Amino acid sequence: MRRISIYKSITFVLFLFQALLGQLIKLPAFPVVEDFIADTLYITIPQDSVVSNFRSGLQVLDTRDFPGRILDIQQTEKYHVIPVDQYIALNRSLADLFSECFIRDSIDFDGTLYIADLKMWYDDKPFLAKGRRLNAYTVLYDRDKKPVSDWLWEVSVNKIRKEKEADQIRRMVEKWLDLQSAAIQSQAFHPRLYPYLFRRQLLVWTDVIAFSDGYALNAHLTLDFPPDQEQKWVRGSPGVFYRKAAYHESIAIGGLDQQWYRRINDRWVVRLAATGRLGFNNFDNTRYSHLDFWNVLFLNVSSLVSLNYRPVYHKGVFVGIGLFNSFNILPEVVDRYEFGLNLTVGVILP
Repeated sequence: MRRISIYKSITFVLFLFQALLGQLIKLPAFPVVEDFIADTLYITIPQDSVVSNFRSGLQVLDTRDFPGRILDIQQTEKYHVIPVDQYIALNRSLADLFSECFIRDSIDFDGTLYIADLKMWYDDKPFLAKGRRLNAYTVLYDRDKKPVSDWLWEVSVNKIRKEKEADQIRRMVEKWLDLQSAAIQSQAFHPRLYPYLFRRQLLVWTDVIAFSDGYALNAHLTLDFPPDQEQKWVRGSPGVFYRKAAYHESIAIGGLDQQWYRRINDRWVVRLAATGRLGFNNFDNTRYSHLDFWNVLFLNVSSLVSLNYRPVYHKGVFVGIGLFNSFNILPEVVDRYEFGLNLTVGVILP
């Protein structure tokens, strides 16, 4: 009985100590969205100092997953080591910024603009056009709740030397506000709305290249936001390149690959590609009795121009035809310049 009494006393003392410790040391509650977190990146959009008596009939509703002041959540490194989430937050709500822009530009439209989605990210695939991107989707309805137009936005600005990240994002948001205002003011409407969920679309294709002494395959796979409303856009798409010739074969994975696109009408798109590759070669031993060791490397630059059948808002298989040319730096025992006919076969999955 005495031992049981001692155990009860110890348990009571531990309970009191735990209660006291809980009062002295409390873990901070997880912050609500409006409080943000310590690693928040604040974006300050200056307010127009000119007072206007104009009252726009255009309302703005922010229907994103994180409406209000948050632009997006990105990953950053605390102390250059620890990965943490970082809010990108405005000094005022995004809907208020659009409303102020419409008042400033005297937008006379009776309806509602919905901010449906917004993503900010860094695209490092195009080797000549790396940088931060703002991709967004907005929809305009008239006063009778009928859809008038939508916009698939892809906004970027050239980074100024030594410019802070917050300043670059501010300029991107300001550019987006101006473009949206100008589109509504000029009534540059798209009567056919984007029929799929706004997100990155899967794009897979293979370039089949026919040479006089063989063939080559250049396979690509990318995840990018839909560019269907753009007249021209840039993408990066490192792929797998395989070349089969009469007396040698080459393979390269990745590389410096950039694609320039230009839409010429609702059905056809022109693609211009430039690529630098580094890979390995294999030779027919019966053809080459001796090779220098550096010829095992495959070093090549190439370009391609292709006309592709890719209708607006296309889903499924697409094809294209064009011309391919390349310059072989290594190996030295093959032709320096090669020309071929290109056939493109791919699929788009929104």
